Amino acid sequence: MLKQEDTKEKFNIILEAIEFFTQRFHLDLILEYSLSFMRRLLELDQAILFVRKDWDLVPFNKEDSHVSESYAISQKLNDLPLYYGRILTNDMESYLPLEMIHNYDAQIAVPLINDTHLIGLIISNGKQNGVLTEEDLVYADTLMKLMNVSIETNQRLIDFRKVCNNLDNKIFNLFVINQSTKALLSQLNLENLCNIATDVFSEVSGSNVTSFGLYDSISDHIKIIGYKNVNSFDRIYAEIKLKKKVYHSQKIVLHIKKDNEIIKDLFSNWEQFEELGTEYIILIVKDSILGLVTIGKTRNGAPYDDSIFELIETLAASTYIGITNAMLFEEISTKQRQAEKKFEYLNLFNQLSRTINTCESLSELFELSLQTLELGFGIQEAFFAKRDENDSFCIEQSISTDLIGKRFCFKTKINQMIVEYQSSAITRYMAGQWIDKERDGMNCLIVVPFTSQQKICQPEEEGGSYVLVITQTSKVVNEEELLIVDTLIQNMRPIIHHMELSSIAKKSEKDLFIDELESSLMRRKVNEEELFVFWRKKQNSPFDESDADKNENVFSFSGYEFFLSTNHQPPEGDGWKVIINPENQIEVLQYPYAEI
Repeated sequence: MLKQEDTKEKFNIILEAIEFFTQRFHLDLILEYSLSFMRRLLELDQAILFVRKDWDLVPFNKEDSHVSESYAISQKLNDLPLYYGRILTNDMESYLPLEMIHNYDAQIAVPLINDTHLIGLIISNGKQNGVLTEEDLVYADTLMKLMNVSIETNQRLIDFRKVCNNLDNKIFNLFVINQSTKALLSQLNLENLCNIATDVFSEVSGSNVTSFGLYDSISDHIKIIGYKNVNSFDRIYAEIKLKKKVYHSQKIVLHIKKDNEIIKDLFSNWEQFEELGTEYIILIVKDSILGLVTIGKTRNGAPYDDSIFELIETLAASTYIGITNAMLFEEISTKQRQAEKKFEYLNLFNQLSRTINTCESLSELFELSLQTLELGFGIQEAFFAKRDENDSFCIEQSISTDLIGKRFCFKTKINQMIVEYQSSAITRYMAGQWIDKERDGMNCLIVVPFTSQQKICQPEEEGGSYVLVITQTSKVVNEEELLIVDTLIQNMRPIIHHMELSSIAKKSEKDLFIDELESSLMRRKVNEEELFVFWRKKQNSPFDESDADKNENVFSFSGYEFFLSTNHQPPEGDGWKVIINPENQIEVLQYPYAEI
């Protein structure tokens, strides 16, 4: 009767164990109840649960240990789940440490197994009353299998949850990569792209401090243009000097300490990374370094895991493509703007050419040209001037009307264009009463000399010389604009030449004489030489050939003939009279010829 009751009790314990171990509990709770059920089932006197910690067995409850805290696991004990996997009652010395057997008077050892790995061991000195029977060992073996299945099921659940968590993380990372890549590749403004990249790397990595740097080919530095500190609104601007831009290694994530040698090999002032709070450097690179990202410690203090670095490396590749696209777009936009600007210049030059081709007088030509320069190039003060006999210049037309008629001269001979953006250049090159006085607004000196002839004329050569002078602009005149101005001036030369020829052809004999008289009077005053004005009545007989027709320097009008000379020798013929050294033009023109 007692045996039946005992068997019934053991079955009840097994049923309770089945009910318990078929549920999901924490591993510590499973281990604790494994010891409890084994004690009840076998009615053990003393039983201690040891759990594995690396290659040692330590008491699950340290209060149960009264001799030693841990025992080393031998290779044979480690292989027990794989090659034996049952309860130990005999030959325990082959598996367990002798000290453990001696300290606890071990009679039975129940291994706790997770698949093929030993995770714990229940040690007991036997039953309270009597010895362990074969039936007890059958019950113990059944309970052990139940416990081990529960432990293995618990581990499978943990592994499953871990896999699910990893899959969720990968799905989330793929979503982050998708959205981040869209944002990075859709942004064509380089400055905005850098700000977006800084925010993306900061949020993805969870970094406390994030910075973004871009390579500048002019300074050969990586300039930190993006910075984010989640704990403050501080901004840090720094420049990292590159030792070499070419980088062929596959490792693009560098730890500030572990990869210190690589960092020193790439950057001269690598100490700058400490000011940026850097823990990792992510290179934006493909054959050559285009930029970098630095991240500091995580916001929650946890270390970075491998999945984060996989995500960061993918984002670095997307960022490289985004930056390259933005640079190419900026280059294309610049070239497009330059092409549009050149078209505007060509259109403006076309308008200028049509304008100057419609002019009928020199004054109109200069005036319209200055108006076009004022409207088209932002020129605020400019004038055209003509060189006279004394190698000085008289202003013919000006944007500022108060300059017309004023004179000046150049301190050195000007045979080519001068472009200087200093107000002192005006007095360095030019001299004149109005120039020597302080003039507000003069901020540059652009001089374009030209002539109506095919080459630059000397003062004594026919045709005269002209000059365009610009002394004030609202902006710097670029090379294209200067080229248009120079081309415009060169196109004006033949027009001025034909205007001069036309003007000479239209002048009467009297006007030609007056012009020559003015020039001769001016030379007389400058050179202090004598001037003789010879005159006589014109030959009246149509059959007599006039001597004036034989000499082109003889002017004939109003019934008289005139000849200018610097010596006392009249031209050939009779009847010549002379006026010696007249003081001015009026004295000659109002001379009482008829009374003599």
